[in-house]
Amino acid sequence: MEKMIKVVEDWARVRKLHNADPKAQALKVVEEFTEMMTSVRRVDVVDGIGDTYVTLIILCQQLGIPTFPQARLTELAVKSTSEHAKNDQVALMAMNMLATSVSKGDQDKIQSAIIAIKTIADLAADEVGATPYECLSIAYNEIKDRKGMLIDGTFVKYDDLSDEDKAMLDRE
Repeated sequence: MEKMIKVVEDWARVRKLHNADPKAQALKVVEEFTEMMTSVRRVDVVDGIGDTYVTLIILCQQLGIPTFPQARLTELAVKSTSEHAKNDQVALMAMNMLATSVSKGDQDKIQSAIIAIKTIADLAADEVGATPYECLSIAYNEIKDRKGMLIDGTFVKYDDLSDEDKAMLDRE
């Protein structure tokens, strides 16, 4: 898993995401985590888990904290049973903690939120018979050749860019 994390960090560095706004990245984490939590089909759950890992890795990189920190969960208790992998209340608490703590710059709570979100993603992976490594690998293979640019601190995929921005990227 550490090798895949390094590959994702390198991918983010090349696209200058490592210096982007952590608040925008936290929103991306919430978006991908929500996708994972609301997916029904296995393939969509696996994709959502992998995308959640990618966004968490980049957020950790932006904040200069260890990827998937071994923070002590003080405000969120995530029990290691599969019934809690889809626990909406725990997931909402984790997303709220992440958004609030990133906006306030509270490193301890950020780390607790990250580990809670990762734990829920790990449990969801187990629930669908996948490994975290498999989910991350699938997500990375989907994004590895993706082109785009940072706009207001958020990475925008090539296909979603204006014609003017696409032309500028094509000239590079």
